[in-house]
Amino acid sequence: MDLTNLPKRYRAIIADDDPMFRYALRAIVNEICEVIAEAENGLAAIQAAEALHPDLVFLDISMPVLDGFQAAVQFRRDLPTIRIIIVTSHSANAYVEQAFQSGAQVYVVKGSAVFQISEAIEAVMEGRTFRAGY
Repeated sequence: MDLTNLPKRYRAIIADDDPMFRYALRAIVNEICEVIAEAENGLAAIQAAEALHPDLVFLDISMPVLDGFQAAVQFRRDLPTIRIIIVTSHSANAYVEQAFQSGAQVYVVKGSAVFQISEAIEAVMEGRTFRAGY
């Protein structure tokens, strides 16, 4: 899919404790998302979202302070209109199920993000679930 064909640029926050991955993900989603903030943990992502009101958030699972599962639960409770995409290195089905139970709509394994992130964004913004790379 051509990233420029989507109807608008979505406002997004990227939360991952690896600054190099945040940089890479920003570059991958740049055509479709305006990354309005980055966070190194789930708590910082929630605080940024409360202040900036993004359309979606990209969450890693393994982060300090507040992990991606805990952050997703808080997003669902406190900021229910924000769409959640988990982007993580964990590919076990148990992580996928826990992510969806926590409130994420999309689960993407980092190795496949470069190839399937546009589909993931399209799915989450249309209210569909999506799984890639596990």
